[in-house]
Amino acid sequence: MLRRTPLHLAAKRGATQCIQLLLQHGADPNIQDRQEETPCTLAQEKGLTVIAEYLCRFNNPGVQEHFLKVAFLRLCDHIKLDDCRMLARDHLGIGDVEIDDIDMNHQRNAWEQRFQMLSLWRSKTSEASVKVLIGFLRAAELVKTAEVIEQYYVEELRKVCEMSAEEYQRLTAVDLPVICPSALGDMRPVKLEGYVSENLKILYVKAGGLRIQNGKEDGNNKKLEAVMKYRHFGDATYEFL
Repeated sequence: MLRRTPLHLAAKRGATQCIQLLLQHGADPNIQDRQEETPCTLAQEKGLTVIAEYLCRFNNPGVQEHFLKVAFLRLCDHIKLDDCRMLARDHLGIGDVEIDDIDMNHQRNAWEQRFQMLSLWRSKTSEASVKVLIGFLRAAELVKTAEVIEQYYVEELRKVCEMSAEEYQRLTAVDLPVICPSALGDMRPVKLEGYVSENLKILYVKAGGLRIQNGKEDGNNKKLEAVMKYRHFGDATYEFL
């Protein structure tokens, strides 16, 4: 017996919709049979390059991070603050003191409170995933909310599957590109000043130093200044707001 999983069989036969459904419900793309073959290697052996590429895409940490980020944003739009606190306390391992701290730091922003509780869960465990989050929502009897997140997850799975190579590369890029002089063109340097909140959750970056008049550079006129706000998303990563 090769002990192949349904995902192995679906990958070998090129059953795209079946693969999407299995992944959506938590099938492990890294699982091996007795011959140490994964669903991806089986697809490659059969010449099913599209299937193999899709399995590799799903397994990419950058893609998993994207799925979780989208789930957080959608959940913050749909879950009530009291329900989110209950979820955090009873299922996500967030203590009352931590919840109170978030409430104090974001008293006038219920959406941000929800987001910070979810982000804290993500930073406290390596097991955070959309599948686990949906399971916790169901365990908390937030069934309709779980169904909403599940539907968004299905849609994101489809989008990743249909992405062009360029779109996929942008999604999974983690390193800053090397900027060569020719790529800068006629751009001008600006001075950056950064400020971070005491709890490190909000980062403000002030850009200035360029004088303009009527959209053109002019050394004797008003300075162009902008303040950009970023929100902490874990692992020293900040997301532009």
